[in-house]
Amino acid sequence: ARRSWAARDERCVMKVAAVTGATGFLASELVAQLLKRGYFVKATVRSLASPDRLAYLRALPDASENLELMQADLLAPGAFDECIHGADAVFHTASPFITEGITDPHAQLIAPSLDGTRNVFGSVAKSVSNGQVKPRIVVTSSIAAVLGTLNDKPAGQCFSEDDWNSTSTAERGGLDAYRYSKLVAEQEAWKLAEAQQLKVATVLPSFIVGPPRTPRVDGESLRNMKQALEGQMPHRGDTNMVDVRDCAAAHIAAAEMPSAVGKRFLTSSECLVSRAFVLATLREKYPQYQIQDGGEVPPPGRKYICGKNLPMLGLSLRDPKTSILDMAEAMLAHGVVKPTLRV
Repeated sequence: ARRSWAARDERCVMKVAAVTGATGFLASELVAQLLKRGYFVKATVRSLASPDRLAYLRALPDASENLELMQADLLAPGAFDECIHGADAVFHTASPFITEGITDPHAQLIAPSLDGTRNVFGSVAKSVSNGQVKPRIVVTSSIAAVLGTLNDKPAGQCFSEDDWNSTSTAERGGLDAYRYSKLVAEQEAWKLAEAQQLKVATVLPSFIVGPPRTPRVDGESLRNMKQALEGQMPHRGDTNMVDVRDCAAAHIAAAEMPSAVGKRFLTSSECLVSRAFVLATLREKYPQYQIQDGGEVPPPGRKYICGKNLPMLGLSLRDPKTSILDMAEAMLAHGVVKPTLRV
């Protein structure tokens, strides 16, 4: 039975939230925070066939009463109809995050990103045509929609929500094709928002770190930490970061605050966090484990990110060191990493 809405946080003005791609690293944290704020959450997953893989979502506080999981294929028109029907807020997080083994950028990245966005907005249009209220929509974009490379601007300049990636292409493949997929998906979202006269905001995270709700390690960020804790050199180099908890909170605030409509929200550390710093932080915390030496930790360098919209949401971002340590602790607790003890 659904819980009485009278008991919810008075700041939470919405009742039903739809979340696409609920098993993802970010989306599972988003679902947890929405439940905590008193939302009834309808969330899509690729398959309901393996209950064990979804157990961590069903085990979230308040999930037994207020979480409904639905099967949906990102690329199938109409797949989100049931999830989105009657929702007060729609959070579209489902999108592929792969940067290696890309042989067909269009099929593996561009089409899923673009068609997924169109399918979500199509389901919103159907819900509205059936007499439901127009929901607030928050689309998970990426810092990749802002910049192709950190050298897109000369030294002394930084990137904000006013910038758009003008250098990435699908043809170059790899990380560049991923960046391009995020760019075209966000542009499509704004185009559809205008056409359907919908209230939309976008959130643009950098590399997401922090404690996962999910015990899976098939995402880029989680795989990177697993490599580090298991004594390998993590594949991700120096990178801007954001905590998954802060990124999820930004999504909710962007859906709840009237002033957020029509805005983009960069969620990212201002400076790069070096791989050497990540490894040094882990080596200091876990001296008993064999963790690679990343070399001398460089001093904080250039300020690349100068997002200006996040303060209006009343949010400040966690320090990357906290996120790194909390992430490692959670993954060790999940039992999904197998560190080697020092001899």
